Amino acid sequence: MIDRTGAYSSGYISIENDEQAFVRAISSYLLMSDKELGLDTTIRQVDGRSIIKIVEDESGETKEIEIDPKPLIKPHRLTSRGTTCYRSLDDKYLVKYSWHGILGESETELLKKALPLKGVVNLVASDVIQNYSYHWECLKGFAPRRWHLTPKDQSLNYYDSSDSVFDTERREKYQFAEEGESTVFSVDNEYVFHRVVLSPYGRPLQSCTSVLQFLIVLRDAILGHRSLFIEKEIIHNDISDSNIIIVTPTEYDRSRGMLIDLDHSVALYDRMLSYLIRLPVGKIKFMAFEPLDAIKRPKARWNESFECSYSNDLVSFFNVFLTGCVEYGRDPDLPRMDLDSWCNNRIDENIQNKRNDILENFEELVNKKFSSSFVDAKELGKELQQLLFGLNRKPIEYLQNRYVKYNQIIQAFNKTIGQIEGEIHSKLHRS
Repeated sequence: MIDRTGAYSSGYISIENDEQAFVRAISSYLLMSDKELGLDTTIRQVDGRSIIKIVEDESGETKEIEIDPKPLIKPHRLTSRGTTCYRSLDDKYLVKYSWHGILGESETELLKKALPLKGVVNLVASDVIQNYSYHWECLKGFAPRRWHLTPKDQSLNYYDSSDSVFDTERREKYQFAEEGESTVFSVDNEYVFHRVVLSPYGRPLQSCTSVLQFLIVLRDAILGHRSLFIEKEIIHNDISDSNIIIVTPTEYDRSRGMLIDLDHSVALYDRMLSYLIRLPVGKIKFMAFEPLDAIKRPKARWNESFECSYSNDLVSFFNVFLTGCVEYGRDPDLPRMDLDSWCNNRIDENIQNKRNDILENFEELVNKKFSSSFVDAKELGKELQQLLFGLNRKPIEYLQNRYVKYNQIIQAFNKTIGQIEGEIHSKLHRS
């Protein structure tokens, strides 16, 4: 049996010597209901339409939502959280399904504590669809054993490099396999299948139509991150271009950029904190140097705790900024530029390439690789680099006053945004 915790087997069964066991197994599958087979029964098909029923957390109101049956996001591998997202056809909601371990606070719990918070996506409804313990209860007598799926090397080839997600849980499972452990179900591999309905539904950061919009969206997401950290003591811990969305301002929240996906977020007050953050998670391309160095650690040090930091998230915002400046809005007739050298399959090369671009040859990166559409962001890039790395070219940590770095970065964005808006106003006035 293969599920999202890994691959398991009851042991060798000879079809020749035990034909009845084979027939019983096939018959059991044929007699199973959709739910017993593990199929999703929460999405109903009504006259060709895909419908889900939810109960709003705040009001208790029950409502039906029609969703686009084609998922916006779907998993690339089985041994993962299995995150799958759908949009509602009225573009008001994002519906997200994903598996979570029971240790630490779930995304649902963190989102509830984040309400109401400007610049962070809102939780509309949440429920638990199923959990592994229910299915495993009937299998205890078979003493299922884990298959040994040992990676051949410590390169990054054993995770999906297309989205460059470093999955802590997956690495730990490979570690167990290397040690030759055969495991049965326990609380340590209990998983819960959550569904959350989020609002507003937004457009991806890559769909920005101007440098001004890009900078405003990024600034508003940083403001949301500051509120999440300072007011709620939650570190997002997975900043990337796919976790920042473009939204339409409302009367309550004037933000035009918003943070989503608190799957890997950590609450600083969580008593399981030291266990939860043994290894960094997120997209390799946008990681700060400190988590990248932690990934590089030898296997003997994998169990050492890794300290999450708001400063690492701010560096990740900077990496998102640089990626946008280099890769977005390029003239299709000019040679393509990208920062894919930050996320190939060798962690040592990733770190060195990123150090060369950000620390050693930053002027060259700005002057030669920035898209012509982002000329107005060049000085901002230089200022952000100085704020984050200083003259010593090492990340600066403000331990005494955590407002300082946020305020400096936000002021830098505001200054550039004001200059661009002023230029636009002058051009309109002249015309």
